Amino acid sequence: MRVKKTALLEFIRSRGSVTFPEIEAFFHKKRYRFQGDTIMRLSDIIVWRGWSHKASVAFLELYQAEKIDLVDDEKAPVPPSIPGENSAYRQVIIKAR
Repeated sequence: MRVKKTALLEFIRSRGSVTFPEIEAFFHKKRYRFQGDTIMRLSDIIVWRGWSHKASVAFLELYQAEKIDLVDDEKAPVPPSIPGENSAYRQVIIKAR
């Protein structure tokens, strides 16, 4: 099953704030197909990677619609590294508006 934006937004709202690994646990629980090799970037800074294109688009559409915020947090998980690439990354937590 593919990722449903409404369910994702409700999950984020119900928790107040979440991390990308917590979203992935939610995806697993819902049996969503989300794994892939897409890199999510904002202004050339990596925020996460390892999701399918469709899952990444669903997440970024919520961000672009200003339904969620990405808040810098040095305690948040570091995005998975990209072999052979030394890119800038951003540690964030996700909050619903």
